[in-house]
Amino acid sequence: MKNKYIKGGIEFYIYSEFTNMCAMNYSKISAFKFWGLCVLLMFTMSAQAQFDPEPLLHIHSDFEDTTFNNRRVRHVDLEAKIIQLKTIPGFEVKLLGKSFLGRNIHLVKVGQGDTKVLLWSQMHGDESTATMAILDLFNFFTTTGRWSGLKENILDECTLYFIPMLNPDGAELFVRRNAQQIDINRDAIYLQSPEARILKSVRDSLQPDFGFNLHDQHKYHAAGDQKTPASISLLAPAYNQEKEVNAVREHAMQVAGVIHNTLKKIIPMHIGRYDDEHEPRAFGDNIQKWGTSTILIETGAFENDPEKQFLRKVNFIALLSALESISNKAYYSVDLQDYWSIPENKNRLNDFIIKNITMEDHGVQYLTDISYNRSEFSGLASIQDMGDLSVYKGYAEWDGTGKRLVSGKLYPALIKNLKKLDKLDLDNLLHQGYTEVRLKKVPTTKSKDTSLISILKINETKNNTFMPGSNPNALIYQGEKLIFLLKNGNLISIAN
Repeated sequence: MKNKYIKGGIEFYIYSEFTNMCAMNYSKISAFKFWGLCVLLMFTMSAQAQFDPEPLLHIHSDFEDTTFNNRRVRHVDLEAKIIQLKTIPGFEVKLLGKSFLGRNIHLVKVGQGDTKVLLWSQMHGDESTATMAILDLFNFFTTTGRWSGLKENILDECTLYFIPMLNPDGAELFVRRNAQQIDINRDAIYLQSPEARILKSVRDSLQPDFGFNLHDQHKYHAAGDQKTPASISLLAPAYNQEKEVNAVREHAMQVAGVIHNTLKKIIPMHIGRYDDEHEPRAFGDNIQKWGTSTILIETGAFENDPEKQFLRKVNFIALLSALESISNKAYYSVDLQDYWSIPENKNRLNDFIIKNITMEDHGVQYLTDISYNRSEFSGLASIQDMGDLSVYKGYAEWDGTGKRLVSGKLYPALIKNLKKLDKLDLDNLLHQGYTEVRLKKVPTTKSKDTSLISILKINETKNNTFMPGSNPNALIYQGEKLIFLLKNGNLISIAN
């Protein structure tokens, strides 16, 4: 059992057996020595109880809600889980209101401590990693056995409030915005969306000490100059343009420092610090200004984790470490340098980069790099940048040194139909530099051979100009030998 003491405005938690020992000997020692002994014991125990993420990482499956195993977290499935919580002792579920299209938005409460913590997820409908982690936390808070001490410590000292899905309409379509096409995270002032009004009302009524703004970020953020994905990015948002640090923001920075110190043990070089430029319309910045110490957690990408099931575990551990530090006030001892030392997020990643390829324009040859990104949903690629891209890294890269890139051409003759096209020598067309043909009648299904040749409708054109935003077809030569077709950001071997 722990006892709480307030000394100089700071709450100290000291286990009762040590308190009793000090009290029994108080008559024999000075008050100065008494407090010195207690503080020494406090820091000794703090060091011994430092949060270790490794065991939780390995046994996370004990708490994992297996109903959700991919990023498409739908409201109907989530609501069924939330309703089940009503039957679990210690949990309270409250209907906060409805989304623009009438879907329920719930608040889940657990714990009975003095410190109030508000956590909200899926403010953007396609950012669901933390939602899955929250469901795992609900399972954790019903646990017994090895981890019951950590659970009880958090729930005895904190009252936790969760909004697991703030934007159910966006989640249904797996899109960022709500049904009004409003970015809820830019609606903290106008409050024109019902979802924003709900979040503002909850914040104002609860007056929470801490807030966790839980998001996903795109996979092209790197952790500083390391060119490794920023799998988790942290931020204590600025509450004004001057980016001043008051006590509210300082506490948020310290908790973010706790998360950083925990996660760097399991995902080193994959933690970034989000840009703290003040956004006066955003909820994180304003909730910080309204007096709640607010921590933004953005989940990015990790190798071989497209559905973010590993990063779901990382979120689970990040939130547990933060909640533990809040419950035992360990964040007070975190130096702000632990926060500022987090590498700043930088856009340094691309899906595919061609390095050192030779191009020709107006009779002039030059070397360039070309970067591509690919739409997650359509699969279409587009050029992001060209030139010297040495500060960037691709998830896939190809060295074009000694190779020459030539834009593809449209075959001049109009082809009647696919049967006529099949009679052409497609390999010969490519060797003549042709990468697309026009058909009078485009079939709904295409011959397998035409995967090399782009088929256009009779009045359709294809822009094969190399420039940011375009998706040109091209041919790559080594000397005079054609070796690759470049199509939709893919290298297709001509030999194969």
